[in-house]
Amino acid sequence: MSAGCSDTLRTMDVSDAGADADADADRRIDEPRAPSGEGGGAPPLACYSPENASGYDPAKNVVAAQPGACTAEAVAEGLRACTGVTANVDGCDAFKASNLRCAGCLGFGIFNKDDAGKAILPAVLPRENGIYPNTEACVSVLLHNEATCGMAYVNEATCLISVCDTCTVDRAACEWRAADDACSGALVDLNGACGKAYLDGQAAQSACNATTASDTLAKVAAVLCERNVVFKKLALFASMIALFGLGAAAGCSDHANPGIEKVDAPAIPVPRDGGSDAPKMVVDPDGDPGPGCYLPDNAASFDAAKVVVAAQKGACTAAIVAEAKAACLGTSPSQAKCDAFKAANATCAGCLGIGAVNKDADGKSIIPALVPFGEMSVLPNSDACVAVALKNEATCGVAYVNETTCLLATCDTCASADLVNCANESADGACSAALVDPNSACGKAYAAGQAAADAACRGTSFDDTFAKVAAVLCE
Repeated sequence: MSAGCSDTLRTMDVSDAGADADADADRRIDEPRAPSGEGGGAPPLACYSPENASGYDPAKNVVAAQPGACTAEAVAEGLRACTGVTANVDGCDAFKASNLRCAGCLGFGIFNKDDAGKAILPAVLPRENGIYPNTEACVSVLLHNEATCGMAYVNEATCLISVCDTCTVDRAACEWRAADDACSGALVDLNGACGKAYLDGQAAQSACNATTASDTLAKVAAVLCERNVVFKKLALFASMIALFGLGAAAGCSDHANPGIEKVDAPAIPVPRDGGSDAPKMVVDPDGDPGPGCYLPDNAASFDAAKVVVAAQKGACTAAIVAEAKAACLGTSPSQAKCDAFKAANATCAGCLGIGAVNKDADGKSIIPALVPFGEMSVLPNSDACVAVALKNEATCGVAYVNETTCLLATCDTCASADLVNCANESADGACSAALVDPNSACGKAYAAGQAAADAACRGTSFDDTFAKVAAVLCE
């Protein structure tokens, strides 16, 4: 199967993908192989078409989120124009003409390319009899293993669907047959790292699937093309994030992780008190239940016994911060340039969070200007900055950081429209213990000093916010 223009999707209803389009898009690594029939072979199936087996070439294609490619409104418009009973060629062409990047991300136009020139597999993939939601790419993005497992997930599903495209009631039997035959080489090994990650990621699977094909496509599009935070690829830094106490609820994670991205700020769109600029997620434990993007298993926080919030004055100069940004966070970062920067500026690199973090006099790790977000992301540490600006970093800093860390970790896959509801569910569930009580000393201190602290620590983009946070924490 070749990547490129998917004009054949125009005017097709997503339900044309089959009698059970959502099930069609599900991976089958957890289903049994075909039972042996008479004479040791699987029973013949008229709909089994092994000659149709296909997959995407990993040398030419890639699985990746394209945050900001679409708004929720543009996704809805694209689905109306290009799929379903309201679809028509003229309407879909008009949508693509005015929404080129979104159309490419959704799969209704020329696929978008990454920085290496590879085609990014979109939210909708073509099949002989229609289209199907790319749930496998969605799941891999939520599992933060799209770089290592995304293509394998997609290719297993693509192969099974392509050889069983015309099946109806015999679809499961056909896929069992394909798993032992035409698609045996495309199966994801259950005992391998990708297979285990997928089977352990039940919450991610739920976040990418719904009871109807149209709802599934909307979920997939939200993860692959919208996202509530903007990710930008960085270089692969083996030592980018050192061990400094960030752990999931069930244990600790060393975050010795190669693939790093940066997350646009501000990440929290709605404040606790109804204003527009507070750095805390709106938290209403009695609010609406959260959407399917709520991932309680991702809840994480810093261990207050091992970390501290503190300014590291003089660790960097403004010029050195700019150098760090160009080498490690800019539009053309590289492993070599970032390694060179860290070697020449170890203290500044530790303060910024692009090297081994610095320690205080008691041996605690000082939470830096960039903090880990999920498995492959970083974001500016506005909450630590706010605490320093309010001069309550010793008593409130870790609490401020942990509230945001937990809420974002459980809701980082949500579209903007779902973020508040997800925060409500998380606040009443996985992150309830991490909330800062607005009636506590820390909560009152923030409310009293909000305007000045936010002006010092929050900008309108990742670069703007990072510069402000670095100035307060490291310069």
